[in-house]
Parts: sequence; structure tokens; C-alpha cells
Amino acid sequence: MMPPSPCPGQGAARRRRGAPPNAGVRRPAPGGASVNGPVPTVEGLQFSYALHPLPPGRLPFGRWRWELWHGSTMVAAGWRLSRPQAGRALRLHAAEFGHRLFGLPAPERDPHAAGGDIRPGAAERLAIGPITCLLVPKALEAPPALAAGAVR
Repeated sequence: MMPPSPCPGQGAARRRRGAPPNAGVRRPAPGGASVNGPVPTVEGLQFSYALHPLPPGRLPFGRWRWELWHGSTMVAAGWRLSRPQAGRALRLHAAEFGHRLFGLPAPERDPHAAGGDIRPGAAERLAIGPITCLLVPKALEAPPALAAGAVR
């Protein structure tokens, strides 16, 4: 039902001239609920990672290569001198990318907040700031036939 118009006949004339059909609908008061229906649930944010030692090269110390993937896109990669340092780098870059993905400011880098080593082959839930994501080894994403090396 439309509210009465101040001038008789004016409301009907406005609707006939192409005004939107919801011109007389009451809007919710400011500060009220902004959602008038169910909100879709989105599956959690998931990153894949690869973490492996690099073969010896010209440098006289061991290095660990890390890669962070979001679907088929490599988000970040690098190398560190130890596996715990590579695990921290994975966590920090996953948190930064997750924040940017949702348009949030990335938290300040705190290497101690990113934890230590990642157990080999372990999936890990990461919560830094308002973002929660799952880090899964890249090898676990391959189809079973490819992961087992089966040949037809």
C-alpha cells in the first residue's frame, strides 16, 4: 500500500510516467538490518603449499624452497635457510594474500606470530587477524592415480 500523496492524483500520474514500481516503498531506517534474507555461506579459504630442500649448489649451506598456491595461481615463492623459516614465510604470505583478497588491510608483519615449523605433509589451519585459511600440501591435491604414479 502506498502512502497518501500530498496532492490528490499526483501519485498515480507519477507512476504512469515511468517512475519505478517501488517508488513508494518504505526504506529501512538507518542503523537497521542491511540484509533482508539469507546470507550465502562460502567455503573456507584454502591455499596449497610446496616445501622441499634445494639441491646443493654454489652456496655452502642448505636451502629450503617454498611455494604458496591459490588454486592454479602461484601467489608467492622463495627460499629460506631452514625449514622453520620457510614455514613462517608461508604463513605470513598466506595471511597477507588472504587479507588483500577480501580487501582488508594486511596485519603488521610479526615473524614470531607466524609460528615455527610445518610438519612434513601436514595440513594446517591459520588464523591471523580476521582471516582464517587452510594450508594444504600441494601433493595432497593431485588425483589419486597421479599421486600414486599408477600407469594405465
